[in-house]
Amino acid sequence: MALKEVLPTPPRGTRWSLTRREDDVTLTLRARGPRRRVLATWSTEAFSELTPDPVTALMDVATQVAARFDRRLVAAA
Repeated sequence: MALKEVLPTPPRGTRWSLTRREDDVTLTLRARGPRRRVLATWSTEAFSELTPDPVTALMDVATQVAARFDRRLVAAA
């Protein structure tokens, strides 16, 4: 399973961008459309050391980011 497949569904009008180089991981939430503005970024240089396990930790971060921006996008609509 690819790491990106475990991410929660992004808020409407956004998409996830996930970059991994060895143990460096960067998770970015971008707006869809021609400008693709960055809404949030999270990164770590020690992905394999995250607890309780790296995939669960990444899902937790993504869920928190998505929830934060989902509320903001709904409030703006």
